[in-house]
Amino acid sequence: MNPVLMIPFIFNGVVGPVIGYISVMIGFVARPFAEVPWATPAPISGVLITGDWKILIVQALVLAIGMITYYPFIKMDIANSEKAAAKADL
Repeated sequence: MNPVLMIPFIFNGVVGPVIGYISVMIGFVARPFAEVPWATPAPISGVLITGDWKILIVQALVLAIGMITYYPFIKMDIANSEKAAAKADL
């Protein structure tokens, strides 16, 4: 368990679904009407579930926000790992 990465993990777990919900509620994306197998890749499953190509924009937005959110925490984790490795080498 890595406590540094727990913050973006929880944040993205909340923000992604909220963005999806808002995009459906404002009518940007059609409401889901179908079920697809769980292993269907996200871009394909989104289009199959909603029948709307604009879901690809929402998925890209959620992915970009997730990447931006994780970036500083991963940099911090790498720095902490390097400090621990340098300390262990002494």
